[in-house]
Amino acid sequence: MTVGAPRLTPRTARELSALLYRWTGIRIQGKHQMIEGRLVPTLRSHRLGFTQYIQRVEDAGPNSPDAIEFINALTTNKTSFFREPHHFDFVRDHLLPQIARRAVDSGKRVVRLWSAACSTGEEPYSLAMLVHSVLPASSGWDVKILGTDIDTNVIEHARRATYDREIAASVPASLAARCFTDPDRDGRVTIRPEVARLVQFARANLIAEPFPVRGSFHAVFCRNVMIYFDRPTQDRIVANLTARLQPEGVLVVGHSESLVASHLHRVPATFGVYQLRESASASSASAATVAPSRPPVPRAPVLAPRRTPPARRPRTPSARTPHQNITIGEVAASASPKTITTLLGSCVAACLYDPVAKLGGMNHFLLPRTTIEDAAPGRFGVHAMELLMNKLLALGAERSRVVAKVFGAARVSNDSLSMVAETNAAFIREFLARECIPLVVERLGGTLARQITMHTETGAVEVRTIKAPERMVARELGVVEEEPAAAEPCDVDALLF
Repeated sequence: MTVGAPRLTPRTARELSALLYRWTGIRIQGKHQMIEGRLVPTLRSHRLGFTQYIQRVEDAGPNSPDAIEFINALTTNKTSFFREPHHFDFVRDHLLPQIARRAVDSGKRVVRLWSAACSTGEEPYSLAMLVHSVLPASSGWDVKILGTDIDTNVIEHARRATYDREIAASVPASLAARCFTDPDRDGRVTIRPEVARLVQFARANLIAEPFPVRGSFHAVFCRNVMIYFDRPTQDRIVANLTARLQPEGVLVVGHSESLVASHLHRVPATFGVYQLRESASASSASAATVAPSRPPVPRAPVLAPRRTPPARRPRTPSARTPHQNITIGEVAASASPKTITTLLGSCVAACLYDPVAKLGGMNHFLLPRTTIEDAAPGRFGVHAMELLMNKLLALGAERSRVVAKVFGAARVSNDSLSMVAETNAAFIREFLARECIPLVVERLGGTLARQITMHTETGAVEVRTIKAPERMVARELGVVEEEPAAAEPCDVDALLF
């Protein structure tokens, strides 16, 4: 903070957090520095201290310009075109063809989609590009896509429909050529009018009563939003969103989010796509077209460390095969032969592999989740799994074929890591079960560190049990950030899975 800047006391930070929660349902407890940093420019413009400011905002009321300015400052907006691309594959390959088939019987060529937390507009415009390419308006389709957000600043940005060329680079080339103008002198591109006109934007507070959005939608996208709400607020929002679905419509949430609701059923062979339970049986057959079915693979038993080495020793990486070392927070994947190695203590590495495409990858995460806004996402399980899956999908994997092998979660020479290890092991088992990813090998727990080497072209994983260096334990506790010294392998265990 600069000299003379308003200072935020812990008490006022709690009051501001409580006010934001009361008006929006968003929880930001414990983010003192974030609150202070984001509100100081506003306080300076009004020449107010924090105590005076909170009184002014409360007196103005939740729908006032002061309240909107306050909410805009404290909401977080992260998005991109075709983020989590498997959801857009579902729209293109399943949802839109299903709508088209029903239109033959009903004679109503209508598409209604809603992006409930649209940020700067990339998500609803991604939907518009798909619909425009699959169901062009020239063929008589009535298409309306609604984009809403609580932040008025991002809504205005979205309405302009103009983006830096680097941001637009994530759009598939075939769509970009048809849906963007040529770059201007500043390198910005604009959504073409015939696509942009499919989308309408409005401000909407998802906890407002009465609920601010009417209508009936084929799909509601509310992705990477539930993490900002507590469970009662999540349940309230989900109930309101699903009440706006057509009988066989779908609610789409983020890859790292999951819903537990008696009236919802996850669409088979998908990630984060839910349907009203009474529609589940009707959708099961059609969902089979999204990805081929496969018999369930039983979970492998937890393997205790062996005290004698097996006859078969691990292979060493070929000099001709590219090799990559990863550490906490990193993700690697390859569609060509490659070996990926990491060293694990209480952390977990998930190795995902598509046996048909013969490609795989591995991550290395520290904890299941984080409440630190600016933390590197790959260090935490929910994000690390999303990053790895998206890398594999981009390389050509089919999520219906992906299987998992998981390693780590050892209690390495320090009692303070015991709970971390147990939490990590529970998280990865629950995550894979929830996402219907077969767990074919599990080697979690124990008290010794492991060196993991994955061969991406075969999915084979070499596991060598080693003595954990003290610096490695300290690093996992957040005491030091340097790379640990190379560990000397001992003749405790060496297996090839």
